[in-house]
Amino acid sequence: MVESVFKELLQQNLITDIHVIETLPNKGKPAQKIAGSTTVWIIKFYYGDSQSSLLEAARGGPREWASLDSLSNLLRVCGVEKYQVHFSPERDRVPQESFEFANTI
Repeated sequence: MVESVFKELLQQNLITDIHVIETLPNKGKPAQKIAGSTTVWIIKFYYGDSQSSLLEAARGGPREWASLDSLSNLLRVCGVEKYQVHFSPERDRVPQESFEFANTI
């Protein structure tokens, strides 16, 4: 689903869970898709009765962010306060963490 539909589902409180996933790039040269190369971040969200979808780019394929900071800024602007982050399995990191924004108002 594209960003406008994602935002509409958020406004209607229909999204039940959001996962931010570190993965290899979907776009670019095949040589860039090898283990250990630069990873990107994508959004997978759940809605309705356990249906899921990736946030898609306007021209097709999953929308990718090079920076977790810029992706989290988008989620914050959309009003998302809680989501799960899944790191790439080939890295020696914690497999799953949850972040929650504190209201500063």
